[in-house]
Amino acid sequence: MASSAPPPIDFLADVREIVVVHSAKGGVGKSTVAANLAVALARKGAAVGLLDGDIHGPSIAHMFGDASPPAAAPRPGSVLPRERHGVKFLSIANVAADGAPIIWRGPMVSQALGQLLGGIDWGTLDVLVVDMPPGTGDAIIGLGQSVTLSGVVSVTTPSTMSLADTYRGIQGFEQLSVPVLGLVENMSEFVCDDCGERVGLFGEGVGERASLELGIPFLGRLPIDPAVVTGSDTGTPIVATDPDGPIGRAFDAIAGALTAELASRGRGGAGDFEVTWESLEKGVVRADPPTPAAETARGGSPQTAVAVWQAADTVLGIRWGDGATTYHGTYELRKACPCAGCVEEWTGEKLPSLDQVPADVRPVRIRTVGRYALQPTWSDGHDTGIFAFRELRAGAGRVDAP
Repeated sequence: MASSAPPPIDFLADVREIVVVHSAKGGVGKSTVAANLAVALARKGAAVGLLDGDIHGPSIAHMFGDASPPAAAPRPGSVLPRERHGVKFLSIANVAADGAPIIWRGPMVSQALGQLLGGIDWGTLDVLVVDMPPGTGDAIIGLGQSVTLSGVVSVTTPSTMSLADTYRGIQGFEQLSVPVLGLVENMSEFVCDDCGERVGLFGEGVGERASLELGIPFLGRLPIDPAVVTGSDTGTPIVATDPDGPIGRAFDAIAGALTAELASRGRGGAGDFEVTWESLEKGVVRADPPTPAAETARGGSPQTAVAVWQAADTVLGIRWGDGATTYHGTYELRKACPCAGCVEEWTGEKLPSLDQVPADVRPVRIRTVGRYALQPTWSDGHDTGIFAFRELRAGAGRVDAP
């Protein structure tokens, strides 16, 4: 007898993107990547949830320093997630007895994961990150049958054994028709604290070459740093404690690359605003947005855009939730692009490619990514830069009023 389809999961109705972080091999830092990636996305202004789907080896509660049980939600039988570092999260470790082993067969793991998903009141999220167990077992199959996944981020190290498993894992997701959003290479290089020399302990450029062979995006590299382990052990991910350090910058670049990839695939990419750029004569100024700004609907936050429009031939206008208006030059904004193709991902130094930006560069189109960023497509063909509302309000590409 054919099994009935799983019931709809109501609490995911207001979740725009569900992103699985996965590794086909254990011990490559998958959970560390998931935790820090979630914090990096939250720092960009995204509403982020993090579900620890690794039932047998839960670690997210420990990494976030909070294994306390969740509070009950208004709906009977449901709970509210915990929250730290701007991320809503929950792990089986928050609901199981402290230190108790989880000795369950595969079908029980899938059932528990479904109950976690269906029983947590996440609220409205831009991204729900799911830290999955390693391998390609029942948990992944069950998750894929329960919800529509935006895609998977695969984590690997440059070692030959890890990459061999990564190839198999990615092929497994492709067989399940789950989009592969990209590859993250962890433990890429060791950087000497004294001299700054970089040493590729497992080889150099391995992850990027593997991405090319597989035909999937390469989201970025993460160096080896003992501070990452310290942060995980003390319950504070390193992106929260040192966002401007090499690891913090690397995760910020990966979060930006992931956001751009999600936007390019069209799942939740186009949001409230979309501006098609026009050629305006010199002196033509549009001081106000073409439609009234919906401050009330957008929450009135000073870091949330309530209107985005072309204010002049080379000027973008943004009206904010607190009523303020800022203006951003097209050339200045293009030169401020934070993506990995324009900024060195570990040092934050601008790359020579920015010197080639033409002075007459213009956006072709600007659209909202989720509720927290803008993505321009430029006349020079560049389209991988994501500008978080927080960065724009802080002055990225800022110019005087036209």
